[in-house]
Amino acid sequence: VDTYADTVTVYGAIEPLSGSLLFTAQQANSEVQGRVRIRYRADIEPLMRIKFGSRYFKIHSIINPSERKEELQILVKELLDV
Repeated sequence: VDTYADTVTVYGAIEPLSGSLLFTAQQANSEVQGRVRIRYRADIEPLMRIKFGSRYFKIHSIINPSERKEELQILVKELLDV
């Protein structure tokens, strides 16, 4: 049985992808639905999941824009059967 434990709590923003951003993300991964933006952290891994209120999101990819270690953009899909 897989179980998860709370690892870290951070401030961030969750944005549904739309228009050209959604089309581009779907070319790489057809399951991507949104993007979560947080301050850079080196300890975020793709095997983690994100909890936002009572909603859970599976991480599909983690992007460090411009490789500046300022922000992470995390492409996610909402988990409906949690």
